[in-house]
Amino acid sequence: MKRLDLVILVLVTFIACNQKIKLENTFVESIPIDLDKTENKNLSDFVRNIELVPLYTDINCLVSTYNKFAYYKEIGMFLIMDKDLVVSLFSKEGQFIASSKAVMGVGPGEYRTAVDAIYNPYTKNIEILTPYGKIYRYDTSFHFVEEKSLEQSTQVFARFVPLQKNKYVLTPVILGDKDIAIYFCDYDQKEIGKPIRYDEDYISSLTMNYNPFLKLNNDLYFSPLCFNYMFYKILPESQQLQPIMKLDFGSHTVHKKDIVNRFGTASKTISKQEDRTFNYSVMDNVNNYLLENTAVPAIKFFNEKYVYVLVLKNGKRITYIYDRKTKRSYMQTNENPIRLSFCLDIDDTVLFAAVQPYELEKLIDIKLLDEKSKQALANIQEDDNPIIVKYYLR
Repeated sequence: MKRLDLVILVLVTFIACNQKIKLENTFVESIPIDLDKTENKNLSDFVRNIELVPLYTDINCLVSTYNKFAYYKEIGMFLIMDKDLVVSLFSKEGQFIASSKAVMGVGPGEYRTAVDAIYNPYTKNIEILTPYGKIYRYDTSFHFVEEKSLEQSTQVFARFVPLQKNKYVLTPVILGDKDIAIYFCDYDQKEIGKPIRYDEDYISSLTMNYNPFLKLNNDLYFSPLCFNYMFYKILPESQQLQPIMKLDFGSHTVHKKDIVNRFGTASKTISKQEDRTFNYSVMDNVNNYLLENTAVPAIKFFNEKYVYVLVLKNGKRITYIYDRKTKRSYMQTNENPIRLSFCLDIDDTVLFAAVQPYELEKLIDIKLLDEKSKQALANIQEDDNPIIVKYYLR
């Protein structure tokens, strides 16, 4: 099985013109995606050039299959957390900076497990989140700074984003319908706020793997990791979620009521073993059905210019890029011999992907490379670290 399928499945129609629809006293931008299109664009139709940034490789900085990838423009660094939970930092040119390998353990200032890692612009630190909400802070050389924790017992978290130095939004691991929420947390007070739910827009707990938080022009946005067509703006002062954008799959839209009628809901508590077993059974049945019979928005994010969506549909991977200004869209499937890799970040007109060396041949058009990238390509070895591929959109 291809790595793309593993990344998405393990962690786990848009036909009208752009329009505005009213929802709860706000206006929600509708993004049309027509999955019945027959077009299968060439890479050069929507990408003007490609830049390769090989990540430096030696025995001290080997990166296994990654769980988290992010580019932090303010410090010019790539952050990668691999499947072994090692967090590594590379410069924007691909030079190795540091890794957390030396601070993994059970001693003071060390972490044993992790679910997320970020650069926090308020503390200027690299921060690592553990499942029960403890945060370990390190400088960019992974010297220990401090740890912060919450007073709580059972809630298991998956992702986080800072609002201030010691205030965050955390998302829980989805173990049932009750977890369709975000939490505003104050680490000075060690408090977890009440859950802010978005279950009205929730379809299923099918879990994806991308960064659910987006920051644009000092505003913070949220793209749920469950099956959900909505994007939200996070309102820290009122501690609310405001719907601002919705993917419209037209006739391929999945409706929650149809799923509930077919399978029921995984809404029971998990205090009893029989309840956990029931929840997991419902979730497995729903997720298997969705992956086998529907169009699933597996990765979705946006910025001021574009909306990017990777769709899984009956074993086919479909990339959709929507230009919010011109209202044009570009569609490409995995049947194209040279195709866009699945992407996990965007900066202005640049989509970022982290590609294994053996995948490059099918994921880049050599004619779109500059001379520096062509030279880099010639020097890449099969056992090298992933290569950062920067796709510059037209």
